[in-house]
Amino acid sequence: MNIQKRIISRKYARAFLNMFFQNIDEGQIVNLVRVCNFLAENKGLRLFFRLSLISTEKKVTVLKKILAEHDLNHPWDNLVELLAKTKRIFLFSTVSFYIQTFYMELVKKIEWKISSSYPLESDQKKSIEKFLAGKTNNTAKCMYTLDKNLISGVRIQSKDLLWEYSVCKSLRSIKRIVRGKEGL
Repeated sequence: MNIQKRIISRKYARAFLNMFFQNIDEGQIVNLVRVCNFLAENKGLRLFFRLSLISTEKKVTVLKKILAEHDLNHPWDNLVELLAKTKRIFLFSTVSFYIQTFYMELVKKIEWKISSSYPLESDQKKSIEKFLAGKTNNTAKCMYTLDKNLISGVRIQSKDLLWEYSVCKSLRSIKRIVRGKEGL
């Protein structure tokens, strides 16, 4: 996506949150993620929203129906109407992504993907969450997955941050050092 579309999408997202932040809860953000995933999985819909041959009214109707199926009516209808009025309804997914991101910043929550080579015990999970909350001064919302490629250890990643302590990382570092010496 080009920079201009990102800048415009960020502005729409900020303006939307400035107007409706008090009317939004985390459940709606979860539903918004589901809508965006649905739109991403259905490539035909992306084309539908981009085609100028299809009337704006029809695009608005379809998008509002999708939102309603995910329990997203007010204030999300306002966003759809604004994007439609400015002929930018095709930006809905991108604007929604930034709304999610900015919302989590405003409520001081960071989503983390935590991968480990083995299942973590509940006390280990609590320790990781406490570590993350202390380092970022935000509430940690964690999703745990298994990744046998780590061999042993943990990889903790958000949209902006990465922390890894694993055998796999150590092996990558050794490989980089060896390649660097071979290049001399």
